[in-house]
Amino acid sequence: MKIVVDSIKTFRRLINALAAVADEVTFNITTEEITVRQIDPSRVALVDFALSKAFFSEWQIEKPTKLTVTTKDFMSLLRRTHKNDKLTITQPVENKLALTFTRPLLNRKFTLSLFQEEKETTPLPKISFTTKVVMIASAINQAIADIQLASNAATITVNNEKIVLTSVEAATVDALVEFDKGSEELLILEAAEQAKATFSLAYLSAILNAGSLVADTVTLQIATNMPLKLQFDVKDKVGTLEYFLAPRILPS
Repeated sequence: MKIVVDSIKTFRRLINALAAVADEVTFNITTEEITVRQIDPSRVALVDFALSKAFFSEWQIEKPTKLTVTTKDFMSLLRRTHKNDKLTITQPVENKLALTFTRPLLNRKFTLSLFQEEKETTPLPKISFTTKVVMIASAINQAIADIQLASNAATITVNNEKIVLTSVEAATVDALVEFDKGSEELLILEAAEQAKATFSLAYLSAILNAGSLVADTVTLQIATNMPLKLQFDVKDKVGTLEYFLAPRILPS
């Protein structure tokens, strides 16, 4: 196995997007792509990720391979990269992953321990969404930052006219952000019926912070009191990044 990455900055951001919800990930590597599907330890968020071999400058995969690493360790190495580095990933022995960073006159090599993959396969939720919203990713990311000034949870309401984010159980400050249909930040708004659900801002903020670095837009799909689906299309159409976030059920 040999995989070479020229776009170090983008690759680091993609791995960071996985780390937003997962402490440990299993890379399923085939002759065509890398995929990851992982649920976070508290089972609140799920990430589903695919990256085509077209992203990489070299791709030598003889047979399907599964590699399980901790995102913390992987990210600690990727943060040591230089903008001119080229990354080569190999597997010298069964339980080790080698990351070699090269640029003119300098080579650095790190070896990362691999872990045994979980046998449980996580299925994707089957949800009948009633609304679909496509937004500028950075815009909704800033809206979530506004709501965080007041609360640790946000209620998202979508109807035919707008998407509304409001703070929940705020102590001293209430916050509300509305994007009306036709605004430059709100690209698509479709609603068969009004949908409303509440979500943890800790997860939502982490997801949007990471996702907005790898995609210009985000697609949100929501139904009342059901999980929220967020989809980021990786720039240059070489991959997809999707999250499902469970709602918080508020006391009636």
